[in-house]
Amino acid sequence: MKVFSRRLPALLVMLALGSGAAHARPVIIENVSTIKNPNPALWTEFPLSVAVDGDSAMVTAQRWTYPTPELGRVHQTAFLYQRSGSGWSLVRQLAETVVDGGTQNSLSVAMKGGLAAVHTTPMTIYERGASGWTLASSDVSLGDNSGFDLEIDGNRIV
Repeated sequence: MKVFSRRLPALLVMLALGSGAAHARPVIIENVSTIKNPNPALWTEFPLSVAVDGDSAMVTAQRWTYPTPELGRVHQTAFLYQRSGSGWSLVRQLAETVVDGGTQNSLSVAMKGGLAAVHTTPMTIYERGASGWTLASSDVSLGDNSGFDLEIDGNRIV
């Protein structure tokens, strides 16, 4: 997965008064580093969702196994990375969950202001403290129609 940086601080848009016309200045995007799959042979679907909070990033991945020909199982996880210099280093793999292949569920992640949530089954919540990212809750049940995306707004996870 490529991580990009904008050479310009923002996309500058100027609106002409009265005409409603917009004049955009192009944004130049360049490759500055790569977050690598820690085990491409095992985690065949990587990345699925990515979130960044300062110098920390969480990336989700999944893989399928077939204990019987009729029943596929999905193994899901998230990996925590730390920016070091111009690259990203794997800190650790977070909790792995296993669900039936026929189960429709999300695999997403959100990070903001020292709070992180990984939407697997169940959702897990992490907080950044003096000793790094620690598990705050691991048994948050979202119910059947929980959606497929996460956002963090202050101390709320939606």
